[in-house]
Amino acid sequence: MDDKLLKTFLAVADHCSFTAAAKELYLAQSAVSKHIHQLEKELQVHLFVRDTRMVRLTDAGTRFYREATDLLERMENAAAALRQDAVPLPDKLHFGAFSALSTEITDLLRRFCQDFPQISVTLDWFEFGMLVPTLVHGKLDGAFTVSFELLDQPRLASQKLEDGALFVLVGKQSPLAGRTTLRLADLAGATYYTMRPDVSPNGYASILNYFLEHHFRPSETRRLTSHESVLLQLQIDPNGYGLMSDFQFRQHPGVVFIPLEQEEQPSSHLFDLVAAWDRQLVTPALSSFLNWLANYAPPG
Repeated sequence: MDDKLLKTFLAVADHCSFTAAAKELYLAQSAVSKHIHQLEKELQVHLFVRDTRMVRLTDAGTRFYREATDLLERMENAAAALRQDAVPLPDKLHFGAFSALSTEITDLLRRFCQDFPQISVTLDWFEFGMLVPTLVHGKLDGAFTVSFELLDQPRLASQKLEDGALFVLVGKQSPLAGRTTLRLADLAGATYYTMRPDVSPNGYASILNYFLEHHFRPSETRRLTSHESVLLQLQIDPNGYGLMSDFQFRQHPGVVFIPLEQEEQPSSHLFDLVAAWDRQLVTPALSSFLNWLANYAPPG
């Protein structure tokens, strides 16, 4: 029996809700329903009574809850015992990065690999909204992201790698493209392109708070599915703009990055580029990386 089915069953039972279980497991609600249906099919019993108000265990589900809890614990204990007796694997680190990433991060990891050739490093790309949940679920050793993504993650520690100064992004055909600096007032009447709030709730809220702090309101806002979509749209619309830290697509060929004036920069550090990790899951290899990172000085 697949342990993910047991974990899904226990989450639904604990919350009496498919929706809350999906949120805890970082799954779509349809996936949770599919897991429960598959488990009920395997067991040939109904585990839940579903009505319009709540989800509750059947009598069979109540009995199975005790068995599932015990079974999952024994599976985890058996796996832990095997790991304890196994021959140590080579040191490995698996990092994640969201789609907008400065070349400084790849330079940083390349230098770490030169200093620690015995540690194998993998860097994977993630959709913006999936990176931190993947780290929280223990599927990554660390992540490179924007500080606002860690606001509601008390288990995650971080180290700042770069200040998050805000830049205005415009297409090369924009009448603002030749400017060396901009103020928010220069953007009046233009269309603001940003990611949808469901993609990055903390990022969306951070930008809204920044606008409130500076008493600015975009005349029109269009919400898109990703950073890449914003960049594509800016190359089409000469009257459009976006706001990002310049480590996000700093060298994109079709878009110009223009710094906002210093007095209109954010007063918080929510837009900084950071390395993040789970403080409860520090392996020896990750400890080596963190010690190295604490003394890391970018070239130049």
